[in-house]
Amino acid sequence: MIDMNKEFDKLERLKRGFELLRARAMEDGIITQEEAAILEAVETNLAKYEKLVEDAAEDGIITQDEKNQLIDFEEKIMSDAYFVADEDNQVSKDEAELIKVLIKVIDEKASVDWLDK
Repeated sequence: MIDMNKEFDKLERLKRGFELLRARAMEDGIITQEEAAILEAVETNLAKYEKLVEDAAEDGIITQDEKNQLIDFEEKIMSDAYFVADEDNQVSKDEAELIKVLIKVIDEKASVDWLDK
């Protein structure tokens, strides 16, 4: 059985991570259109993720299938943000930093070195 508390803890970490993303985007005092689009994509997906967690926990247990759906959606959050950043066929340094923060918030063990290339 999947620990529901861990899933709600992860949701809270993602919410705090989103605030970290917003702060990172504001570090230089300017949020570019691309950064705003990334933030919007993450915020939209985060709301959907929250609904998935709540729906999964509604019956008091999170099944392995529900856990797999959450993991798949975490990957969607990361990939959507990356695809938004790469929409113009280049990921700027600022966009890459946002993606790195997002990936680390979702998966603390993930490697983000490939974004520096």
